[in-house]
This record gives sequence, C-alpha cells and structure tokens, in this order.
Amino acid sequence: MAGINKTILVGRVGQDPEVRRFNSGDQVAEFSLATSKEWRDKTPGSANRKRLGTRSRC
Repeated sequence: MAGINKTILVGRVGQDPEVRRFNSGDQVAEFSLATSKEWRDKTPGSANRKRLGTRSRC
C-alpha cells in the first residue's frame, strides 16, 4: 500500500478542529492535541511528567 500513512494519536483535543474545503473537493482538518508522558525514577515517591502540545493537519 504505497503512499498510505497510518498514525494513531492519543491525547486531548484542545479545541474543535478547523476544517477547510477546497474547490477540488479535498478537505483538511487542523487541530491541537495535548499529550503527556509520566514515569517514575528509582527514587521512591518520585514522579515525573512531560507535557507536549502539537498542532496537527490531516
């Protein structure tokens, strides 16, 4: 299946997607997505969190 990309995004959508329609009939949706990664160090009781916000188009 050349030319096909599959991506799975997991997170929280920041706002309603903006959808643009072109004269050719194509459509593009743009949205923001917030994700976070959590992990614990070897030290007892230590928790870490890294947050990332991305802007996506599909």
